[in-house]
Amino acid sequence: MLRLKCINGRTGASVYLGGEAPYFFLSQEGMDGAEAEAVMVKSPYQRGQTWLSTNIDERLITINGSLVSQVEDPQECLEEIYRLRRQLISVLNPLDIVHVEIHGESFEKMFSSVQVVDGPNFDDADYTEPDGILMFNFSAVVPKNFAEDLEYTVFDLMEVVPSFEFILEFDDTNQIA
Repeated sequence: MLRLKCINGRTGASVYLGGEAPYFFLSQEGMDGAEAEAVMVKSPYQRGQTWLSTNIDERLITINGSLVSQVEDPQECLEEIYRLRRQLISVLNPLDIVHVEIHGESFEKMFSSVQVVDGPNFDDADYTEPDGILMFNFSAVVPKNFAEDLEYTVFDLMEVVPSFEFILEFDDTNQIA
């Protein structure tokens, strides 16, 4: 099951969207493959074109979810829904940068520097009868487009190339000799 952790870059507040209350992750759009555009040039009298590079644009992602109150009393349930709603709005503030961690079965990735552009938007029909469930969605732009590893792999170069040496000596004046 895919789980998302959205972290506000300014305040550090976060929400988990996953398979347990209070925030459920329902679906996503835009986190699949990246769209690319081939940059080509055609010279006079040339047959075909020459490929120069590939341009990858920013990524627009849309997340659909629901927030669920676990309180039984209808009045307290409505208050809990409003509290969870305020928390989600404060984390996904369009004025702040958001970091989105993606936790899958066999991988952990992160979109850093995500900008929320729409939402979170809530389904108005859910306010008529407080049943403890409120559907929401939000859209965000990922300028860097690629998901980064959540934890970086660090290794000692001497383990890979044991005979590799780099000698650096300093004299008394702290200048490189």
